[in-house]
Amino acid sequence: MKELIASEMVYNGGLFPKIPNRVNGQDTLLVNSQGIARKVDDRLTTKDIRIGKYNKIVRISIVPNSLDISLKAVSKNKPYEFIITIGVEYRVKDSVVFYMNRELYDISDSISTALTRIINPIAKQYELTDDCIDNAILDKLSGCEYPLEALGITYSVHSADAEPSENATTFIKQMSDATLNVRVEQHKAVEAEKLTTRNMESAIMSKVASGEIDMKTALETLSNSNRTEGLNKIEDIERLIEFVQNLLTRNLINDFEAGQHINTLLQSLPTNISNIKALTSTITPPGNKEDKNNDATLEALFLDGNQVEQDEQ
Repeated sequence: MKELIASEMVYNGGLFPKIPNRVNGQDTLLVNSQGIARKVDDRLTTKDIRIGKYNKIVRISIVPNSLDISLKAVSKNKPYEFIITIGVEYRVKDSVVFYMNRELYDISDSISTALTRIINPIAKQYELTDDCIDNAILDKLSGCEYPLEALGITYSVHSADAEPSENATTFIKQMSDATLNVRVEQHKAVEAEKLTTRNMESAIMSKVASGEIDMKTALETLSNSNRTEGLNKIEDIERLIEFVQNLLTRNLINDFEAGQHINTLLQSLPTNISNIKALTSTITPPGNKEDKNNDATLEALFLDGNQVEQDEQ
């Protein structure tokens, strides 16, 4: 807190004291031998100075100061923690209180204690892999000025960055691998269910045989069904590949592991995609979907494959 004390000097008021000049960006205080301070303002008179027996002039900086506060908060994955860095701006609001209590408190510790009480309940709602905790903290804290009356200061929050603590790294990798395996198994289960569509084909052709519908209607129905099934399959695989790439970006798996997972997923793509090699060039990291006109999407490749198949027929 000493860095906020811009200057201290001896003051000798005498019988005809002179009111000290004020300085922009600073509060000027008169202090007596008992440590009692009085702010120099428009209400101060020479009589007040004589009664107060002030013998020192102290100038306190009141301009904003920046500070990074680092604290730990337990995540939803107890007992593993986030390390949260909060960007704070603080300033002296009551210079007299600040000066009188300057030896009793530490600004960083006091702000950290106040923030911990607010952030702990937020952190408990988020898993270690959740990226949105930063925004949740900012939504809660930004846009307000918080007072610390015992210190005579106020502070506001302008940034938040949460990362898993070191002891949580292994846990995150294990959890991510398990989650990926579950998603792949779920995908396989869905694919197995789609085999039942063969029963639907038989049912439609039975209607043709019985004269309920003509062959053109039957083919259109089957074509629409196959197209929807293929597109759904592609969307599922795209989501899984994006999940794998997110793990790779966060260094939770390496390039070799990512390649293995993606190659496994590509094996289950529809057989009527005309160029399977072109598929890998369309896979882009999350949030990097640019240049859509030049790079064919999975859906476009599927549609091209359908068209080629129809042309051949």
